[in-house]
Amino acid sequence: MLFQSNLLFQTTIKTYFTQFRTKKNKEYDMKVTFANKHITNIHSTKFLGLTTDTSMSWKDHIKELTSKLHKACYAIKSINPFVSLNVLIMIYFCYVHSIISYGITFCGNSYHSQCIFIIKNRIIRVIKNTKKGDSCRELFEQLNILPLPSQYIFSIIIFISKNIDLLITNSEIHGISTRFNSDTLTFNYPNVIPERCLLFRKYDL
Repeated sequence: MLFQSNLLFQTTIKTYFTQFRTKKNKEYDMKVTFANKHITNIHSTKFLGLTTDTSMSWKDHIKELTSKLHKACYAIKSINPFVSLNVLIMIYFCYVHSIISYGITFCGNSYHSQCIFIIKNRIIRVIKNTKKGDSCRELFEQLNILPLPSQYIFSIIIFISKNIDLLITNSEIHGISTRFNSDTLTFNYPNVIPERCLLFRKYDL
């Protein structure tokens, strides 16, 4: 009825559904049909450029990012001898930074993000022409580029600052004196979650 009322038509061969669950919970044997046609159950799907899976581990999404970053690393390595450091930094922010930044607030804390951490460090070493085993700490400072964990935290802070009016603090939930009761420390889901916060998780600052 919803499709018909909006003059929309559903193509069942292009329609799928996904069961979101924890790793401990087993998948239910669900049968979903529409207009007497079976809807396929899939374990991962891409939505607005983000590949989600049933357990929200972001494994598939990070695998795609890693592939793109390997290509970016090769491109930067190829042009390194022919351009200046300033040009390499510009290419980094146009190419690599944009790939990593998109969706980092969701997948940046994933266990699988270690793959992105490794390839990002490799790209920084390529830009600075250093050896494989050299530390990247000083290189990030010299290039004025944030390491992946810092970039993730910074993105979360930006997200919270832009959506602070949509979040509630612990003191608004209860009056119990706890170590996380300070308004400046912890933000939580609202009781009615606005659309912009549907994928927002609880973060302690």
